[in-house]
Amino acid sequence: MTQELIRLESVVKRYGAMAALDGVSLSIQQGEFIALLGPSGCGKTTLLRAIAGFIELTAGEVWIDGKVMNDVPPNKRPVNTVFQNYALFPHLTVTENIAFGPRRHGVSKREIPALVAEALAMVGMEGFGERFPGEMSGGQQQRIALARAIVNKPRVLLLDEPLGALDLKLRKHMQIELKRLQEKLGITFVYVTHDQEEALVMADRIAVMTKGRIAQLGSGEEIYNRPSTRFVADFVGEANLLDCVALSDRRLHLKDADLVLPYTAPPGADTATVLIRPESIDLIEGTPTSDVVAVEATIRETVFVGGAIRVYASVAAGPELVFLPRHMEKAGRLSPGDGVTIGWRPDDGRVLTE
Repeated sequence: MTQELIRLESVVKRYGAMAALDGVSLSIQQGEFIALLGPSGCGKTTLLRAIAGFIELTAGEVWIDGKVMNDVPPNKRPVNTVFQNYALFPHLTVTENIAFGPRRHGVSKREIPALVAEALAMVGMEGFGERFPGEMSGGQQQRIALARAIVNKPRVLLLDEPLGALDLKLRKHMQIELKRLQEKLGITFVYVTHDQEEALVMADRIAVMTKGRIAQLGSGEEIYNRPSTRFVADFVGEANLLDCVALSDRRLHLKDADLVLPYTAPPGADTATVLIRPESIDLIEGTPTSDVVAVEATIRETVFVGGAIRVYASVAAGPELVFLPRHMEKAGRLSPGDGVTIGWRPDDGRVLTE
């Protein structure tokens, strides 16, 4: 049975008339890896800073381990923070950087070498103790920043886009390494990112934020396959969003196109959006069967993306759709201007009203 470690209750942070956080409530469990995901200015970093104690709240409460933290300074909270720029002391060796926290917390000199060695081993950086930060790569510095944080054995590790400065290949590698480290340590991770893939790969749950609020909270699978709003659907993953109007029988008619879709408008809604993910759409050869939604379209562009071909096609007088055909050989023969039939299973569509 999991135990709540962090609780945010109606947290508000205003800067003048602007609400950086607008009544955020959130419960985070012991040992959980939770990602705060959203575009720039959505409030995710402000929320992380509220947990850390770096900002004074306008309203609401932050609880950690059953205690209200509002008046507790950052250095007295059971948290450590890893920043995007790592914030290592350039004039100190790796060992001295990692030992800084234990020394500040009054750990005896005899105990510190063992703690430093343990932290370096956890991040796979044994043998780097005498180097200076400027003598290491970005990925190595990121590991040292993690070691400096975990050596204090915090209940919570706060990470503010720590992989943002790394190249793509190293960032993908470090995503897996971070997740493995978190599972090994059992520390609660609260991770800020604007990168949807990072959140999907690493987090147990994702809080998608917009305009200072949490738009949806759930697992990666829930967020991706069952988004609650158009914003979440569009921000997390590639999305085909079909704007529709409700007919008299509540069926949905695709705007600007002569196409009725097999979906029903929610009660009281005159309009709705149907979400179709690109991987759910495929080319149809021959006569379409009754168990698919078939659409006539014109190829606009094909793009080779390594393990797949991304195809852009427009529906007559309607929207442009993007999809990933299952057979790359067939997709590779498509040319702009070709007429095709594409389709998806009705269950692969989701009706959104917000």
